[in-house]
Amino acid sequence: MITSLVTAVSPSAAMASGARHSHAEDRVIVGFDADASRRERRRATASVSVASVDGVSVIAPDVALVDLAPGQSVPRAIRKIKAQPGVAFVEPDYLVQAAASPDDPWYGSGKHWGMYGGATSPHANRFGSGAGEAWARGHVGASSVFVGIIDEGVQVSHPDLAPNAWRNPWESVNGIDDDGNGYVDDIKGWDFYHDDASVYDSVADDHGTHVAGIIGARGGNGIGVAGVNWRVTLIPAKFLGPKGGYVSGAVRAIDYITDLKTRHGLDIIATNNSWTGGGYSQALADAIDRAGDAGILFVVAAGNDGRDIDAAPAYPASHECVTHADGTPRGWDCLVSVANIESDGDRHPDSDWGAVGVDMGAPGTDIISTHPDDGYAFLSGTSMAAPHVTGAAALCASLDPSLSARQVRGLILGTGAPTGSLSGRTVTGDRVDIGALATACVPPPTPPPSARAVLIDDLDEEFRRYGPGWAEGFSGFSGHHFWLPAREKARAHYGAWKPVLERAGWYAVAVRIPVAHATSRRAAYRVKTITGWVTRMRNQKKRQGTWVGLGIHHLAATPIVQLSDKTGEAVSLGRRLAFDAARFVPVAGPPQD
Repeated sequence: MITSLVTAVSPSAAMASGARHSHAEDRVIVGFDADASRRERRRATASVSVASVDGVSVIAPDVALVDLAPGQSVPRAIRKIKAQPGVAFVEPDYLVQAAASPDDPWYGSGKHWGMYGGATSPHANRFGSGAGEAWARGHVGASSVFVGIIDEGVQVSHPDLAPNAWRNPWESVNGIDDDGNGYVDDIKGWDFYHDDASVYDSVADDHGTHVAGIIGARGGNGIGVAGVNWRVTLIPAKFLGPKGGYVSGAVRAIDYITDLKTRHGLDIIATNNSWTGGGYSQALADAIDRAGDAGILFVVAAGNDGRDIDAAPAYPASHECVTHADGTPRGWDCLVSVANIESDGDRHPDSDWGAVGVDMGAPGTDIISTHPDDGYAFLSGTSMAAPHVTGAAALCASLDPSLSARQVRGLILGTGAPTGSLSGRTVTGDRVDIGALATACVPPPTPPPSARAVLIDDLDEEFRRYGPGWAEGFSGFSGHHFWLPAREKARAHYGAWKPVLERAGWYAVAVRIPVAHATSRRAAYRVKTITGWVTRMRNQKKRQGTWVGLGIHHLAATPIVQLSDKTGEAVSLGRRLAFDAARFVPVAGPPQD
């Protein structure tokens, strides 16, 4: 139900260029060398009068937020702390600001142009994102793909957003940090602006709510609008308030999303960052790089000052995410910077550009999307262009979960539509084309394997024993097993399969657990791959008599699979690890990153 409709301009469009390098006057961000001692860290922060010292992020232990005592100036604090041993960088805490055909009413109104393409019906616009063309082919996203909304808050109860809002399965509302990430009761995300679990505070959270709708408003539900993805999971990480937010909050928000992927394995393909402002920040650059290392794209608004950011860099859009967080080369850029185009294909006069610093364009002017109090609004700016590209990344990942973030980025930039107003003013000279992208993201049929599968069901020659504790070693499917005496926890017992494969390559490795003798709940299988050993824990007791996969691995022609009892499990006379058979099936390529 549409309860309100307003027309507004993105907060980032209203930002004056003179405020670009504004910063907090009472704190600085300090980065320490990784090998700096505790004493060096204490001395550095004690070189000025401080009110408190706090960590910025749980996954950035070498970065601190130092609150200065009254009377201390930021420039003086930077000079004093920077001169101390063990300090890698000191910087201000910069201020940044918010820069199938669906039956949803606004899509059919002719005013939802950002989702149209040249062949959509009943309305078309060749300068739209082309999302409608992907929908017509049944490509509407998947809830298994996650996106971080690093912005203002998001009205997750909005009827067009609630079905796609994240719910933290590792946390409950009990006043306890159940998942151990440093945030108590973060059921729906976190508010780094107020430092609490509320991801939506008031109608002032209009910018984040609008951005979220462009990426993932539920389509096909007969109400409101449709996002690029009808199905996707949106994770709010609020750090912007009514007057903007600070880099320290952005770092915490980015690391929060990164931690969810690295700790829990969520398929987070991208974060949307529709904000700009401030000078270069090493702390922010490192956080973006950490996310890139985890396979998360950083999609960012180019900015709304109508200038060439190659000549006058604007951060974070001007950041090059081409190194790991430790400074070593990554080999690819995890950042995508997006300019704003209008419905006639022109670059909006306020949109920043850069033949090196801005990657492509997307619809960003008069974009209809979700708005607080269950409403809908038209907003404009590069803040609206970026989420079209973030949504494109999520849609691509839903079509082929095996694609890495690097591959998704390459497909987005490689399938764009040439646009005259962007030629020479962006890296590609293109606007996003989600219709073409969806076609490119659908995986091709898997080619037949080029090598024969190897099945080892008689382990006489391949079976080896190390140390005492082995009981029996029968050949064939009668089982190869041993039991571990109760007081031999310090000893490690191994059994191994050593096949000879036709050639080196990618193989799906599996083992068959015997019907009898396999009673351990924590059996450690180790696969020797080309790059080193990989360990997989399996419950033998539950899987007796079945084949159990150990994953897809890049193997030499003579790999090894070991079964070990050194798992940390409490042992007893009745607990046994057992051998049976192993198989190595050639596959076309590596698994998902």
